[in-house]
Amino acid sequence: MSANTKKDLSIEEIKLGLINNAGLKKSLRNGKNIILRGSKSPLLVGKKALIKVAAGYGISNEKEISDYLNLLKKAEKENVLPHIIMDLSNRQCKKRLFTEVRKNLDVVTATVPAYYSLIDNKKGIDVNEMLEEIEFEAESGVGYINLHLTPNKKLFEKACQARKIPCTSKGGSIIIRDLYLKKRDFNIFADNLDKICSICKKHQVAISLAISFRSASVIGALDEVYLEEIKYLGQFVTKIRNFGVPVISECFGHMYLKDIKKYAKLLKKLYSVPIQPLGPVLTDTCMGEEHIAAAIGACFMSYYDCGDVFFALTRDEHTNNLPSENTNLEGLRAAYVAAQSMNVYRFPKLSVFDEKILEERYRHLKCGVKGSKFRDLDSEESSPGCDFCEESCPLMLRKYLNKNFE
Repeated sequence: MSANTKKDLSIEEIKLGLINNAGLKKSLRNGKNIILRGSKSPLLVGKKALIKVAAGYGISNEKEISDYLNLLKKAEKENVLPHIIMDLSNRQCKKRLFTEVRKNLDVVTATVPAYYSLIDNKKGIDVNEMLEEIEFEAESGVGYINLHLTPNKKLFEKACQARKIPCTSKGGSIIIRDLYLKKRDFNIFADNLDKICSICKKHQVAISLAISFRSASVIGALDEVYLEEIKYLGQFVTKIRNFGVPVISECFGHMYLKDIKKYAKLLKKLYSVPIQPLGPVLTDTCMGEEHIAAAIGACFMSYYDCGDVFFALTRDEHTNNLPSENTNLEGLRAAYVAAQSMNVYRFPKLSVFDEKILEERYRHLKCGVKGSKFRDLDSEESSPGCDFCEESCPLMLRKYLNKNFE
């Protein structure tokens, strides 16, 4: 998607002076950055961009749409509204979650066609229905569609032999079921990729590469099955780019910390696209606190230049419970803390905001001052010090000693 003057001026990184027009256009040409179509504003993602936060929500009936809109409005009020919202709904309703979100909020929406290409347990997925669904999503304004392109019989059967749990991707498993029902050599998305790319190019929609054979555990994350899958992904990156369609890629949900550096090096050899980690959760023993583990994992991915969009997990990820409004908001806060921390690392210029907080603490003699991204604190209405340190507050040392050390 080529940058033009009007679009350039509305990109946050341009406004903040973090990238200039020439640098932006170069990064778009080499695919390291892409511009996603938002409901109101374009969103830059990739290596020369601020790290963005994504979250996924799904409905089973139309009544749940208002619940999610209320959740997202609260997130917006708390300054933790996701930049990207993936519609993970798996039932077709008259109203779609992503279309209602677009009407009410300035965000990028994304979809997973495998969920909405309703699979018949006897007949599999109808190609025409699948293409009509993708056309509808593209016409309706999504920023990208998430495609499961890699499942094939050879890779799935290899995974069955090598792993206790061959596949942990819901979308991937739907495509694998269709693969056998229809006796396809590869899969429905890969077989129709040219048609899908034509739709995406026409409507300025990017394609996200789904990881169908990501490991179900930190153990064996970089096994032969996954290493073979990412080779396929590299081929699809080239094919999609040659069609003139921007590409973004998912990556792991589970991985040991010790493997991240090796993984990042491996990905860079295969392709250079914006990367969205689905975590990674760094240990399977942290069930009930995945939002913390994923935020840490995402920071390490970004440190090794392999994490550009952080996906917000909740503590309910593997507890067999549905996330609540509170745990959804908690997960967004954790993802935003991670993104903010790495944005300052990526763009040292942003440390000016930390300098302002230091100045506020000096002026008001207390830690809790204006400038937080997440909470409004009014330091001018209260006296110096705080309830925690009381008279021992080190920020008030000059005052008590009655000396000027400047």
